[in-house]
Amino acid sequence: MRQLGDGSTVLELPSRMPYDQVEALAAELEQRPDVLWAEPDLWVTADAVPNDPQYATEHWHYKEVTAPSNYGANLPPAWDITTGSPSVVTAILDTGKLDHEDLVGRFLPGYDMISDSQIANDGGGRDADPSDPGDWITSAENASGYFAGCPVRNSSWHGTHVAGTVGAATNNGIGVSGINWVSPMIAVRVLGKCGGSSADIADAIRWAAGLPVAGTPLNANPADVINMSLSGSSATCPTTYQNAINDARAAGTVVVVAAGNNNADAGARSPSNCAGVITVGATAGDAWKATYSNYGATVEISAPAATRLRRHDPLDAQHRHPVAGRRLLRRLPGHVDGHAPRRRHRLADALGQPHHHARRGAHDPPGHGDPVPGWRERLHHGHLRCRHRQRR
Repeated sequence: MRQLGDGSTVLELPSRMPYDQVEALAAELEQRPDVLWAEPDLWVTADAVPNDPQYATEHWHYKEVTAPSNYGANLPPAWDITTGSPSVVTAILDTGKLDHEDLVGRFLPGYDMISDSQIANDGGGRDADPSDPGDWITSAENASGYFAGCPVRNSSWHGTHVAGTVGAATNNGIGVSGINWVSPMIAVRVLGKCGGSSADIADAIRWAAGLPVAGTPLNANPADVINMSLSGSSATCPTTYQNAINDARAAGTVVVVAAGNNNADAGARSPSNCAGVITVGATAGDAWKATYSNYGATVEISAPAATRLRRHDPLDAQHRHPVAGRRLLRRLPGHVDGHAPRRRHRLADALGQPHHHARRGAHDPPGHGDPVPGWRERLHHGHLRCRHRQRR
């Protein structure tokens, strides 16, 4: 049993139970006069032109619009204006981070917020080391034991993928390009083997925003922007999430989340269905919805999504150690997060409005001023693209 930042208490069950049974137990607890609310602990999973060599060959999603097949974000005009600010901090709530030549010097001290030592997979629970030890699941683990039923997989190194998109060292003549070249990042580890819990993520949101969390030191570098490229199935936003998001926003932090990769309504995924977040969908090269991206009324903006770059499987035979020099790029919402540190105040202002529509232009999908049937329902408010008009 432990307490969260909003005063609620996390109760540990004696053993794993099906979600519907936990939901029924929560409903029963909620009937007690001394209980304000109760809900299951939701389980979630990882959902200026630089001279970096792979920018020319792999980064279509960063480049200018060349209709009809390349609807990129057109970042070079934005880079001419700014490549970020060293005073604006982005926290990446994910699987943690790996050492990589393109991320040297890009991180401020972070934290591992995973409370379950088996999920953490690093020999302990919460600590000041957000390094990613891997989140692989073997066939034997899938068949029985603590991780029974978890999908068999190699390690994802997902947090490093996201960091590469948000802020890989750029214009350094090696590897890939980040969207934001100089704004520092914080790795906050919330996902481990088989995923992570909403209780841990709620604590991580508060910690990242510079708010107190029991048993952890205060974050000395509160985040201006929080990225969460993760999601779990939930018809409504869990109160645990919403309280933490509200607290972070009150502290001045912008929260950017993934719509999810289920090709379904993002309104049925959390935290994308929470209030006060910027929910980001993904578009393909033709500016239509990427086949995997979630969609719907909760999606504030969509952005070009790269195919993940993988030269080799970055694992040894034990699925533990990344091979030096081989790394991936993650998709969204890292694109919007990389942009957010340059536009944080406008984004924060926009979140106070019922809707914040992106402006359509000459290179938008077919239909231009009048979207073709289904465009608005799928992409909702608009498509991320930088323009010279940003200089103001």
